[in-house]
Amino acid sequence: MKQAHEIVLYQIDNTNICVNVIFYYLYRILLFLVKGVLNFLLNNKN
Repeated sequence: MKQAHEIVLYQIDNTNICVNVIFYYLYRILLFLVKGVLNFLLNNKN
């Protein structure tokens, strides 16, 4: 029983890592887009 439990925990850890990586990249992409839009708006004002 202990081995099966450890396998389940291992799978949960892997999915958590995958979700964290996905959110990290989405966060980076959003920051990049926001910076790009802000720069675009600032450049158009000048």
